[in-house]
Amino acid sequence: MTNHYNIHLVKAKTDLKVTYRDGKFRKLEHLRGALDQESLNAMGRVVPKEEQWMELFKVNWQGKVIYTDLSEAKEVSLFSKFNSVWFQFFAKENNGTKPKFTECGRKSTKPDNCLFKRGKQRR
Repeated sequence: MTNHYNIHLVKAKTDLKVTYRDGKFRKLEHLRGALDQESLNAMGRVVPKEEQWMELFKVNWQGKVIYTDLSEAKEVSLFSKFNSVWFQFFAKENNGTKPKFTECGRKSTKPDNCLFKRGKQRR
């Protein structure tokens, strides 16, 4: 299982994203803020090699580094909520069939099929 954490270095005002797969360190990404040589040298001290050590690191670096679990903070988007309600409605109204989008349906929503094209009205 893959888990993501946001690491905020308070003094350097820098955010990093750390990825763990199966409990082991996988990837480190720089999100925002400036990284100087001192911060780069300290990366090994603030990023645990294994996910199980995260709580220990939180206690050791309290006030200097903020660790946030991104997998818990993620919530369902409004678009996903609307989609699920639409699919439930469609299945209920059409005897349990799943909605199917055909080529005709996709073409009808493209901008080329609107009444006004390139500033001129279609005739």
